Amino acid sequence: MRKTVAFGFVGTVLDYAGRGSQ
Repeated sequence: MRKTVAFGFVGTVLDYAGRGSQ
């Protein structure tokens, strides 16, 4: 399992969503 890749993908989505909120 590649948790790092999954976590990185989730982090990118959250960062994109956070920027969209601002």
